[in-house]
Amino acid sequence: EQPSTELSEAVTEVWARLVDRPSINMGDNFFLNGGSSLLAMQLVQELQAAFDVQLRLVDFFETPTPAELSRLVHEALERQLEEMSDAELETLLRQDLP
Repeated sequence: EQPSTELSEAVTEVWARLVDRPSINMGDNFFLNGGSSLLAMQLVQELQAAFDVQLRLVDFFETPTPAELSRLVHEALERQLEEMSDAELETLLRQDLP
């Protein structure tokens, strides 16, 4: 299965670069495809920086697939939105998108 959203595409791009593979499927296991614990930490750190979210490395170790990592990032983004005030949401919606 190939990435179907911009989020999952971004996750698989970072993932593929770190394990030096041309393409990654959504169900691929990170550790069975050249990943290590050090690369996993780098992957999580890069995604945290890219999406400005907090992720737990232990969650990734439990389900090390692009599909699950994309879900974790999506859930972290949803939590951030839920915690924002109405004024913060309005400011966010008024920002120019890249």
